[in-house]
Amino acid sequence: MAIQTIIRSAFMRRMTSERMEVRAIKKGRKQRDNSGRPVVHYFHGVADPFSALAVQTLTTLADAYNVDIRCHIASGAQGDYIGDGERFDRWAFQDASDIAGFYGLAWPAPGTVATPSEFADALSALSSAVSPSDFALAAGQVFAFVASAARGGLDSVSEPDSRAKIADQCAAFERGDAVAAGNKLRKSLGHYGAGMFYFEGQWYWGLDRLRVLERRLIAEGLASDNRGVIFPEPSADQLPDLTSSDVELEYFPSLRSPYTAIGHARVLDLIERSNVRVNVRVVMPMMMRGVPAPTAKGQAIMTDAAREGRYFGSPMGRIVDPFGEPIKKAYAFLPELRERGLLMPFVSEYLKAAWVEGVDVTREQGLSEVLQRTGCPADVAPAAESEWREEVEQNLAIMHEHHLWGVPSFRVTGGGRPAFACWGQDRIWRVCKELVARGKNAGLKVDS
Repeated sequence: MAIQTIIRSAFMRRMTSERMEVRAIKKGRKQRDNSGRPVVHYFHGVADPFSALAVQTLTTLADAYNVDIRCHIASGAQGDYIGDGERFDRWAFQDASDIAGFYGLAWPAPGTVATPSEFADALSALSSAVSPSDFALAAGQVFAFVASAARGGLDSVSEPDSRAKIADQCAAFERGDAVAAGNKLRKSLGHYGAGMFYFEGQWYWGLDRLRVLERRLIAEGLASDNRGVIFPEPSADQLPDLTSSDVELEYFPSLRSPYTAIGHARVLDLIERSNVRVNVRVVMPMMMRGVPAPTAKGQAIMTDAAREGRYFGSPMGRIVDPFGEPIKKAYAFLPELRERGLLMPFVSEYLKAAWVEGVDVTREQGLSEVLQRTGCPADVAPAAESEWREEVEQNLAIMHEHHLWGVPSFRVTGGGRPAFACWGQDRIWRVCKELVARGKNAGLKVDS
């Protein structure tokens, strides 16, 4: 194993260890000892679609838990921290608007218009809000205007340049003192994103991590009643038998993705329960195709993925990072594995070897072990780079069609409905919902 691989792997193991999580919580808890009443910090981005969902939960959380919720205005992730600037905004609006209803949350309806004066008043109300409920109310109004402007909803306003003026107001606000203060506090606590919750040593990524934050608050005796988690991840416990349908699930994993690794078992489970036809489309790891990942972002991803893995019963273990040439050597077998119907077993075995078992997949012996466990004959030869690279680049192009760039991603087709695509192990439940909808549309029964 090369020295760079040893260093990266050791760092990843450290970041994903449960000991690190426990240490962060213990360190964070000392803040409570110094300040008295427990505090949950919430960082809101005025134009961030995921903040627009997270902020709607504040009043409920404040009523349900014996904590102070302190709201801060912050900028959204910037530059290299957003991954793919060309696609990020469109994907964020699309994804947030899609999941809002499943959580019982509102999304701004088309036609909500405002003059620059009204928008300025809304921003002022947001800046002066003290209570979580007042903050949420003002934030909702601000985002409704922002979303309408993004959709072109200001065309009916008499001033022809209203949309540009509101965009300028929003940009000026994000350069102001309130946002600067929020950004400074957020950075001191160790993060860069908006729509985020922070509680005593740990970060919780918006609506998708409220279930984790709530479980921690409940475990620490901070719930005001016994009703349990208020914002659980939506579930689809029952799935239709799609054996005879035309529904197809396209699964876009990467072998160097922590979120692919911890979500893979759930993907296999939904496939087994639904018998949906599957097309595995492996893509190149993001950093190997030029998607940036600053150190702070990498640390946040690794710690969050590790916590998610433990949450869902798929913990990471002795990680061996296959970055660079080891990935290329593994991908050289993709065409042959696909031809033999062994692509999904290979993905399963490789992820287990590299992310759990500590098999040195960076060496020929380790890769051979994975291929053998997959059921691949020992004499199978790797394909030329031009052959396998064409396959993975075509897979990536399909993702890009839907404004996606990260993994794992999913696309569902068939069942008499337009193609649906989403990104992340956070959306496996959404894929389940989509399979159910397509099954019902085709008149198929739903089995438990």
